[in-house]
Formats: sequence, structure tokens, C-alpha cells
Amino acid sequence: MEESVLSGGSTNVGRIVRIDGTIRRPRGPGHEVVETLLLHLADVGFERAPRLLGIDDENRQVLEFVEGEALANPPWQLDDAENARRLGELAGVLTELHEATAGFLPPAGCSPARALPLPGPTWTHGDIGYSNTVYADGRVTALIDWEFAAPADPLHGAAALLAMEIRGPRPDVDDADNERRGRAARLALDAIATACDLTTAETASLPHLSAAVLDDAATYWTGLGRPSDVIARTRWRADWFRCNAGALAR
Repeated sequence: MEESVLSGGSTNVGRIVRIDGTIRRPRGPGHEVVETLLLHLADVGFERAPRLLGIDDENRQVLEFVEGEALANPPWQLDDAENARRLGELAGVLTELHEATAGFLPPAGCSPARALPLPGPTWTHGDIGYSNTVYADGRVTALIDWEFAAPADPLHGAAALLAMEIRGPRPDVDDADNERRGRAARLALDAIATACDLTTAETASLPHLSAAVLDDAATYWTGLGRPSDVIARTRWRADWFRCNAGALAR
């Protein structure tokens, strides 16, 4: 069978392949949890996750191939209002996911690949973002790359979307540009809060949770050897969210 190596990713670069209508990916740390969760999602009728079809002779997961496109930097990110709308849409998908995982129980004695930075009881995707979202005809078809699925605060995914998927403030642009970037953050926060039906208190907490997600990302990426300037910029943005939490959630 002919294998086509898929691009993207950070932990399995060059190791995820497509064979006909399936995806094959290595069984990494926490694979028991991921595989059981995917089977659970199929059982409860959650349609925005690839189906686990089995394990092949090379001990790889065999997953349903989902038609569509995953974009790390989709063109609508250049339009702050449209990007906010899209983030609200993704936040709504997360709400559906959390309803689907409400009855999930992981296999006894098995742990996720890594603990998420906002502990809690809600099983979630763990790495939500555009690069792990498949779109077809402009609509969300599926969430992919579930290797970091784990229990967390129910707002973990919403905080990650706000932290990672906006053209947010950065230390290397001028004040005028950062003012625009701050407005983009407020638009995104409003859209996410509306989609998740957040209370006033939950909305006010979201920038602080985004800061915690960014701090965790910087620590994790340091361990992966990411460039020091990326780490510094990520920590700077975490501080920005903390310092501007009140203005963002007003």
C-alpha cells in the first residue's frame, strides 16, 4: 500500500501517513486514553472526531481520513472581526465536545500524555486550534490530533483559542499596531464568551486563564528546543493578558 507522509505537527513530524482512506499515526504516550476516548465519542454520536478503525501491523493507530483542510494560518486571521466569529464557532464545537465527554471514563491505570495547565474534571481535546481543525466548504468538519486529550477546566479550550489564534499583541510592533491587536483580543473574547454562554465572572477570568495556557506553552516548547525568541514572545504575551485582563473583559 502506498503511503503519503502528511506535513505539519510537532511531536510526530514525518511519521503520520495517509493510506487510501485512512491515517496511520504512532501510538505515543497516553495512547490508551486517546483510543478509548475516540471510541467513546463514536459511541455517543459526536461527529467531529475521526473514527478509530484499529491498530495496524506496525502498531500504528488506523484512523478515518477526514476530507477537508487544516490551516495553521487561515486567511481569515487577517480580518479580526471574521477571525473572532470563527473562534466563536470553534468554541461552540468545544461545548458540544464537552457534552459528549461527560460520561467518559479512561482505562484504569492509564494516564494522558501530559497534564493540562488548568486542572479540572472535563475531558477535552487538549490542543485546540486552527492547525488541528479540519474545514470543508467553510465549516468545521472535525478536530484532529487528539494526543493531548486530558481532563481540564472546562474553559481550557476557550482560553487556548484566545491565547493562540488571534493576531494578538507582541513586543516587537509599535503602539498603534498593538492597539489594533488589543481590539482583536476583545472581539475574540466577546465571541468566545457568547458561544460558550459564559457568566460575567467566567468572562473576566478568561484572560488570566489564557495567560496560564501561554506560560505552560512556553515551558513545554522550551523542552522541545523551540527558538528562544519564540519562548520570550510567548511569555511576554502571557504577561500582557494578565496586565490587560480588566480592559479585555469589561
